[in-house]
Amino acid sequence: ARFSPCGRSRYTLGRRWAPGPLLGFIGMNPSVAAQAREDATSRRFLSFAKREGCGAYEAVNLDALVATDPGELRRSAAQGMDVTGPDNDLAIERLAKRAQAVVACWGTGGYFRPARVEDVLSLLRRASVKPVCLGLTQGGHPRHPLYVRATKKLELLEDSP
Repeated sequence: ARFSPCGRSRYTLGRRWAPGPLLGFIGMNPSVAAQAREDATSRRFLSFAKREGCGAYEAVNLDALVATDPGELRRSAAQGMDVTGPDNDLAIERLAKRAQAVVACWGTGGYFRPARVEDVLSLLRRASVKPVCLGLTQGGHPRHPLYVRATKKLELLEDSP
């Protein structure tokens, strides 16, 4: 995991367990998962990456502020706090260059700041990455890994480049 010096922002979280390609994930908000601390979402990232034949995964987020509750992220943004962080776009760009595939999985919560979603999709376009997803919500947002079956296949995100 790579955190900001103050520890309030997490830019990346990854695991390597075998040789092989890297599967990238772009979620909404970082949790408290770290080097030696897993959570339900990081366990799902691991499961999907193994299923896809990868030897590693790395997760980044639309915003870097560590917030276990997406509502906390929304409140912080509404109060004018920089929830994205100065190094988050760089972390997304690096992931786009290294990953075999990038899975958009921010769920409906990512659309509380639609301009940020478009910024991230633009970063992926510039890197010539066509993001995939684990299906879409009824509103057309890329599903979060906790809310899909383990057998759900990856599919091209329709709004992708």
